[in-house]
Amino acid sequence: MRIETYEDNERYEGRTKLGRFKPGVSGNPKGKPKSDPLVREILRANSPEAALKLVELLSSEKEQIRFMAAQEILNRTEGKPMQAVNMEVSGNMDMRSQIRAVLLERLNEGLTDEPE
Repeated sequence: MRIETYEDNERYEGRTKLGRFKPGVSGNPKGKPKSDPLVREILRANSPEAALKLVELLSSEKEQIRFMAAQEILNRTEGKPMQAVNMEVSGNMDMRSQIRAVLLERLNEGLTDEPE
């Protein structure tokens, strides 16, 4: 019985021994698959109706539906809002460690907050 080694496996071609891609090697050499032009044409043709439906949903009796319709309209017309992150940079941690520390701090704050 032959044991397959790292070097024998085609899946790892262009990768380091840790399995990461070597510099200049893409994990997706053919790029993102193109969408079907017919589907795009059909969806574009029905976009006005979809927009009217969102506007109609702004008058829904359910607050959640009104909120989601308003949010979708705003996201489509104004773009999704950006969330600011305040972070102090210190010389003794790399960026990944700093981000992890900030996220853990925020998570802990959320867990210790009293319910409203």
